[in-house]
Amino acid sequence: MMALDALTTMRGRTQKVNSVDDRVGVIIENIKKGEKSGLVHVFAGQALTDFCGDDWCVAPRDWEGEVDALHGHIKRNVRYTLDPLGYDTYRSAERTIQMAFGDCDDIAAVAGAAFRAIGYQVKVKVIRTTGNDEFHHVYIVVGLPPENPYSWIAVDPAYYPSPGEEAPGIQEQKIYEVD
Repeated sequence: MMALDALTTMRGRTQKVNSVDDRVGVIIENIKKGEKSGLVHVFAGQALTDFCGDDWCVAPRDWEGEVDALHGHIKRNVRYTLDPLGYDTYRSAERTIQMAFGDCDDIAAVAGAAFRAIGYQVKVKVIRTTGNDEFHHVYIVVGLPPENPYSWIAVDPAYYPSPGEEAPGIQEQKIYEVD
């Protein structure tokens, strides 16, 4: 995330970002807009509405099961790709779902919006790992249980097959509230 210009492809305009805080601000804005989207609600619901025999595959109020199901749904339906060389793009959650690909900030916006659409509290986490001079990766953490969370689980479908997995060698991190 080295470049200072972020293309917001849904609106077709360029937005200046000067810091990691600015970048996360754009992602949080995309999460908040996405959580109200009908497309995002349908996308999140698709992860939870499968039947296994005569009952739901994920039982209602099975918080860990819901987190796992939605994480897997995002991983299967939004492919991680790099941004174009030389700049960062920040797509809306809706646009990323429609395109079915995006980088870590796009996938964080989809995950944050989808989890908030089904009642979960989320935060945005940026990290710098060993060998990197700057913050270079972003994902969300989801609060469990949803109504009054006392634990937070990493959800990073851009890189990891299961919730709770995080990059090794985290040297520095920032966690941002989405309110």
